[in-house]
Amino acid sequence: MAEMQQQQPDVWVKIEHFRRSIMEEARVRRQEITQKMNEYHAAELDRYKDTAQTDSDLTLREEKEKITLEFSRKLAIKRRELKGRLYAEREKRRQAVFDKAGERLLDFAQKPEYGAFLRRKAEEASALAEGAPLRILICPRDMIWKDALEKACPCSVEAADNIRLGGFFADNGKGMLVDETLDSALEEQKEWFYSASGLASE
Repeated sequence: MAEMQQQQPDVWVKIEHFRRSIMEEARVRRQEITQKMNEYHAAELDRYKDTAQTDSDLTLREEKEKITLEFSRKLAIKRRELKGRLYAEREKRRQAVFDKAGERLLDFAQKPEYGAFLRRKAEEASALAEGAPLRILICPRDMIWKDALEKACPCSVEAADNIRLGGFFADNGKGMLVDETLDSALEEQKEWFYSASGLASE
């Protein structure tokens, strides 16, 4: 009995040592697990941040591309609209130049010197035809100059509805055609009118 009592403290000491050993091992294991969990969480957080940053960069880049495309589309539309308005305005001004020039030619056709202009041009056409009789076509308004033209050179004078501003067509019946109409003169000078008005065509 005494021996058993002597041995009992040793058992408790061993049990205590065993308990402390177990507790220490458990503490170490908890530290290892905690450290691994912290490392895992940190790694996952970094991965999440990298993924989020990548997604954010991608989204930002896609949004910038969308904005750029939309801006380019709207800019192209505005340019077309502006070009259309500028073209319409340019054509309006061109037409105004022609209208004004036409008015001046019509005014010229009402002046006395217009008769002298017709006679001189008829004489030049007759010289080209080497004196052969001409058929001269003038606008109906200019038939008042019929006798003067027939006296200026060998010719017959007729009215032509396709001459609006003045002047005449002349032919010798053998293929020679002279165009001295003011209508054609205006058309031939259109580029000059555009340039003089700052409206040269593109």
